[in-house]
Amino acid sequence: MASWLYGLLTGAVAGRRGYGEDSIYWHEAKGRYVGAISLGYDLTGKRIRKSVTGKANAEVRDKLKALHGELDEGTVSSPAYRVGEAVSAWLDGLKLDPSTVTNYRFMAKHVTEGLGNGRLRDLSPEDVQASWRTFRCRPVPASWSTRFCAIRSSTP
Repeated sequence: MASWLYGLLTGAVAGRRGYGEDSIYWHEAKGRYVGAISLGYDLTGKRIRKSVTGKANAEVRDKLKALHGELDEGTVSSPAYRVGEAVSAWLDGLKLDPSTVTNYRFMAKHVTEGLGNGRLRDLSPEDVQASWRTFRCRPVPASWSTRFCAIRSSTP
């Protein structure tokens, strides 16, 4: 039975997706299904969309659910985005005195030594703790002792 006839006979109506909801469509050139989610608009008014692809509609639906989970957790990032890149982007966006930013860059260099090549989305508290332990065990200059005294005494 044709779907339009089924809808007429049963009163079922294929509803339209709501404003701002996900979309799933077939991309002919890629030969794959594409799912897209709207993340809002940038400063120029252009819509920001994050998309996923898959061979089957159900696969794309599952990937969109996972993406929504990441959005809810606040951990959306590119799989290739590294910790060092995130720290560098944060430092570049600071609107502080240049000497303060220089000091932060010096400190960040030592902190990201162990974590800089790791993927940001795979970073766990255990990774940070392990990196912190190796950082704490290194001898530090006397000028650092006052900066890290409180931090060292508060960590296990």
